[in-house]
Amino acid sequence: MFKQSKGNYTQRTTLYFIYAFLITAWFIKDSPIYSSENQKIFSGVIVFTQFCVQWMAALLFLKGERQLFLRNISRTYLIGSMMLLPYCFSAFFKGNTGFEFFFVSLLLYTGVMIFSYYRSVKKSFIGIHWWSGWLFSTTIAIIIQLKIVFNVSLI
Repeated sequence: MFKQSKGNYTQRTTLYFIYAFLITAWFIKDSPIYSSENQKIFSGVIVFTQFCVQWMAALLFLKGERQLFLRNISRTYLIGSMMLLPYCFSAFFKGNTGFEFFFVSLLLYTGVMIFSYYRSVKKSFIGIHWWSGWLFSTTIAIIIQLKIVFNVSLI
């Protein structure tokens, strides 16, 4: 078996994040819950910002585990986003697929992401606080989506 260079891992990690974001953007684009293009754009910005926060936190706060952690979470984001593909393909080929399919896809994505992110943190040999931080940032992103994008009163 041949050993891959650090550059190959970095390129693959970056591609996984890009693919994950593109799949998620496709999901947002075909979602039945947005009433305007501005809502879709803002939702995409929130998702992209969360990706960037994870990336920047790893670059700033992790030292030796940085590459392993980024590689692991890039796979996590890609795997989670792939859970959205059945909805994306169905929306593309059939048109409107309905709110139920959308909601189930979102629940599957969330469940897979929670479990997979936890595994990524454990496999990266960093503290569980990274998983807790990700869960916190995900909760904040959901609150921002509900409050700002959908104007839902939370209190």
